[in-house]
Amino acid sequence: MEDSEAIQRISKDLNLGSRADDYGDWGIINADYKRTSEFIAYFNDTRAENFDDCELIELIIASFEEALFKKYADTEMKNSFQEFIQWIVKEKVCPDTIEYWRMRSLGSKSHPLCAFLKNK
Repeated sequence: MEDSEAIQRISKDLNLGSRADDYGDWGIINADYKRTSEFIAYFNDTRAENFDDCELIELIIASFEEALFKKYADTEMKNSFQEFIQWIVKEKVCPDTIEYWRMRSLGSKSHPLCAFLKNK
């Protein structure tokens, strides 16, 4: 499935924006820290059809990063994100996306994502 088709489907399922000119940063533009757990649950529920959907993975990571910065992420959300990341890394899904966020977080030892991505 093409990225634009996947983004349109996911946008409809999650009631998110899907403008064609936003596809490059779709995950970042639609990040919502209050919906992080919902996005992870959606990924887990639709994993077979979204297996390699890097935009959805970026949406989850960007939302979780925002939740950490806003001190919104509770233990349950952190554990859920950790399980999500471990699965993504184990299955070698979207390695470039994971590497981007890993390098971004390692730029600052105090970056909240650092603890979740440093050894990935």
